[in-house]
Amino acid sequence: MKSKKLSTSMLIACLAALSVITTTIYLSYLSQRHFETTLISQIQQQLLTIAKSTARGLEEFIAEYAKDLNLLSRNPFHQEELYRKILHNKLYNEYCPLKDFYEVHKNEIDALTALDANGIMLHRHPFIENRPGMDKTDKPGVASVLREHKPNVSEVFYNNLGNPAISISEPVFYKGEFAGMVRWMIQIDTISKRFVLTIKPGKKGFAILLDEKGRFLSHPIRNFESEPFPVFFAKNRNTFPDLDWSGVHKMAEERSKGKEGVAVVYCPVKGKAEGANKIIKRITGYAPVRIGSRTWSITVNIPYSELAGPINIHARNTFGLAGIVILLFGAGGVAFFRIRKKKAELETEAKYLKQIANGAVALRESERRLKKYSVALEEARNNLEQKVAERTKELKEVQDALVRNERLAALGQLAGSVGHELRNPLGVIKNAGYFLNMKIDTIENDAVKENIDIINRETNIAAKIITDLLDFARIKEPERREVDINQLVTDTLSRSLIAEHFKVITDFSDDIPPVSIDPLQVSQVFLNLIENAAQAMEEGGILTISTRATDGATEAVFADEGRGIPESNLEKIFEPLFTTKTRGIGLGLSISKSLAKANGADILVESEEGKGSRFTVRFED
Repeated sequence: MKSKKLSTSMLIACLAALSVITTTIYLSYLSQRHFETTLISQIQQQLLTIAKSTARGLEEFIAEYAKDLNLLSRNPFHQEELYRKILHNKLYNEYCPLKDFYEVHKNEIDALTALDANGIMLHRHPFIENRPGMDKTDKPGVASVLREHKPNVSEVFYNNLGNPAISISEPVFYKGEFAGMVRWMIQIDTISKRFVLTIKPGKKGFAILLDEKGRFLSHPIRNFESEPFPVFFAKNRNTFPDLDWSGVHKMAEERSKGKEGVAVVYCPVKGKAEGANKIIKRITGYAPVRIGSRTWSITVNIPYSELAGPINIHARNTFGLAGIVILLFGAGGVAFFRIRKKKAELETEAKYLKQIANGAVALRESERRLKKYSVALEEARNNLEQKVAERTKELKEVQDALVRNERLAALGQLAGSVGHELRNPLGVIKNAGYFLNMKIDTIENDAVKENIDIINRETNIAAKIITDLLDFARIKEPERREVDINQLVTDTLSRSLIAEHFKVITDFSDDIPPVSIDPLQVSQVFLNLIENAAQAMEEGGILTISTRATDGATEAVFADEGRGIPESNLEKIFEPLFTTKTRGIGLGLSISKSLAKANGADILVESEEGKGSRFTVRFED
């Protein structure tokens, strides 16, 4: 009977052990799959962010050139000269708005030309002998402007040097009558070097730029003469019929519709860059680029093999931990059966020792042994929990490092576009100054004021972009001293530009103790919050700035009546590069957060759409 009972117990124990082992392995597999899926999703979103940022920069690049060309078309001197067709080589070689515009942008444009209302070239910069007088109606974009009298961005074509390029054309009117057009060409190679070839995520990642027909405008190993992507896709699909083409098909279909997205694709690769006849799995993010009436596409990708390192580390740690759990469970099972065996022996021994006077001593010894095994099991369980916590911490550190590296890559891409952001406002300043110098004695005061406003506004934009970028990259150690917060707020208000469309009300507490901070850094935080409040109240409102001492801390509160912040954006506003504004690079609040933390403070935000926002800078005592 006893043997049968023991056999039943052994069977139950074996089944339980098998169940635990199976469950542990399955949970380890699920953990590994979840980590891999999460990591790929994060990388895809970061690639999409880079693609969208690049698309935005390229769109603004073309838009700024169109804006500058529009400013040239509105030059009264140029309008009259073009209308009367009295432009000649001597005049343009000595003094000409076209020449000035070309000199400002000659590093980025191929040529700048002026055509009359019939499409006849009147002049070109750089100047080429015998070109004036030629009929240019067959050139890309020219016929459209002559017919519709509207601005035009052409499709990609080959220029006179045999290089792919696009043209931007702007109609010119004189006293309401179509007088002709100005047109400049930009080489695709210029766009590629500035916006695409600089994108290098990871070690072997790169970016691809396609036009609206699916032709490769920028690619590490293909050029513009290569076959369009739909043809390339169809050919390789026939060559590799067993390959999973669903990701490539989805990406190509959405790119053709002007959509953004992410995908995991398998690509056949030939050539030295990746090795011959290989199938490469890639993680991609793609976004549309709207160039005039056309939609290009920018795709940023990274080989899946570059993620293998952290994925394999996680797999090794996960399954290693599972193995430890199984070993510990096995050791616990062995200890359990040994305890049962010992217990049975002790019961038998106790049965006989009851008849002996000193049986109690032997019984206590048996109980001591039982407790010893229980303590050993408890120690094993505690060691297991500690190792699990250590592995979890290591995995989190690896994941955080990946996120930081990709954010720094995005910031590097952003720094690459700062030069263009500065060059265009400074170019506008030069043109506005030229217009003022030429017409200041003949135009009304309103025109003078308008151009002066242009100079001031664009200069401030350039200065703000440089300041934000440098502050984000180089936050210095604060030089602390005792400061009166009320006085610091007052000084900051005195050097901020308070617009007429909103009012500032201050409510300072008199019992606030001095705070040990760097006044320059904290003043910059206050100034950023005041400027954000002003931008949020474009239609007017009141900014209330109050100070108080509460709960062992000193607080400065900035409450505006602006448009508020959507709830979905509250957790993102302090992240670098996040912005909902049409201008700027999204570093103001991120810099403010870093400066506040450097000075032992924190920034708290409360907001409701349509009612305003409340930012609290809290200095702990």
